[in-house]
Amino acid sequence: MLYSVITIGALLFAAYSLMILECFLPTSGLLAVLSIVCLMAAIFSGFSINLTAGFSVILAVTVITPSVVVMLVRFWPMTTTGKKILNLQPETVRQTKKKKRINLSTTKYGITTTDLTPHGLAMISGNETHVVSNGEFIPKNSEIIVTKKQMKRLYVREVNRSVKTSDPAAGPWNTLTSFDQLRETDES
Repeated sequence: MLYSVITIGALLFAAYSLMILECFLPTSGLLAVLSIVCLMAAIFSGFSINLTAGFSVILAVTVITPSVVVMLVRFWPMTTTGKKILNLQPETVRQTKKKKRINLSTTKYGITTTDLTPHGLAMISGNETHVVSNGEFIPKNSEIIVTKKQMKRLYVREVNRSVKTSDPAAGPWNTLTSFDQLRETDES
């Protein structure tokens, strides 16, 4: 009797585990079929004990299975397999692909639209794009300048309103005192 109850529990666990795995592994329904076979075996094992156990297993399967299926149907589009099959892309990727590419020879400044920690979004030349700071935190709505483009990434740093540095390697903005002067210098 105890052996049969353990067998029923193991079959139900295996059935629902296979259902969950079907969401992550593209098996063309093979795991779903095996899950149904496990559910049927659990029901038959319940009836092999007695009628009460058999109907109890049927009741458990009819309550648990729809709940698991609804949960998986809602969760499946968020999985890697679901995204590939449904051809879903994150919203930011879709928006970035629609925007034109930024030409660094004409545009070097912008405003952050999210906190850069160090990754985030910035508005550069009217386009919101992904940017990376050089490891520092840059708060939202900060003025930034593009320092380099490397491997399809835009690296930026925060523009200080009054930069007091004598380092000639810092670039032409080391003597600027405002973001507006930076724009005028960059546009000319």
